[in-house]
Amino acid sequence: SDPEYPDLLFRLADHYLEKKAYFDLQAGKLYEDIYDAEDANNKAKVKQLKDKQARFLKESKDASLKASRVYAALVNDPAFASFKRMDEALYYYAFELGELGKETEMQAAYQQLINNYPNSQYISQAYLAFADYYYGKGQIQNAIRLYEKVTQFKDSPVYAYALYKLAWCHLNPIGEFDARYDKSLNYFVATIQATKEGRAGSEANGKQLRRDARRDLVRAYVHAAKPSKAWDFFQKVGNGPGNDEKDARKMM
Repeated sequence: SDPEYPDLLFRLADHYLEKKAYFDLQAGKLYEDIYDAEDANNKAKVKQLKDKQARFLKESKDASLKASRVYAALVNDPAFASFKRMDEALYYYAFELGELGKETEMQAAYQQLINNYPNSQYISQAYLAFADYYYGKGQIQNAIRLYEKVTQFKDSPVYAYALYKLAWCHLNPIGEFDARYDKSLNYFVATIQATKEGRAGSEANGKQLRRDARRDLVRAYVHAAKPSKAWDFFQKVGNGPGNDEKDARKMM
């Protein structure tokens, strides 16, 4: 009956997510030391570091599980239906379920978000989760339909990523239909442009996505365009915006 209780649950779940992020960060920091130990053929050190990393990852998973349980208590109680941040809670709940490999529950949570909060800022991420699910299952037509829904949200932080995945759907449709190299190439180019417009969620994400799109579009180009025009084309799409992003020559 306490009107503050839903907010307390939300903050508790957020606390567990902060713990998860901390343990993930600590686990990630060990990779370089592990590689160095492997290069030095120091098997004892490698084992020690991998054991330490495994402990951090276990703590991360435990924190994720605790967060998901708190979110479940929040989103599944009708008494909290009017909670002002319910769409956000549903999104993070679904995301953690995905991280934990609970696909059926994850889909149900995303569907609840889509059904109940169609104007939420998290709707595009919900569609993306379903699109990635179908893509992973090799159901490319279903994936395309949902990635296209994501691209309706041009201000979404996953807009550029959805374009990139559409490029791959048309490049390698896994037997559902013939590859459309022209469409694939156009989507790769659109991905690059979208990242330059700040539609990739962050500058770091945009830079990585540009690098990936420039590398992968070559596969589409060899089927969709003339080799004699390649250098001019790669110069247009393969460089910038930063001075350290000169990928055109690599694309040849």
